[in-house]
Amino acid sequence: MIYPNPNKGLFNISMLDLSILEMTVAISDVLGKEVKTVACKGREIYSIDLSGQAKGTYLLRITAGETTLVRKIVVE
Repeated sequence: MIYPNPNKGLFNISMLDLSILEMTVAISDVLGKEVKTVACKGREIYSIDLSGQAKGTYLLRITAGETTLVRKIVVE
């Protein structure tokens, strides 16, 4: 779960599956340029700060083990 969305550049990723102990979050702008990568370990909620980035739509690629999820986030 990603919240709030849209946001002002600060948002959270909540891991519902507590068996996942490590994940990588790669964030790209709409042109595909990677703007941030975060390695997350051992917590249920991760806070991500994109407040230094331009307003717009970003793609989050969340990788945990063999599983990859892609989600859209809007920075206002």
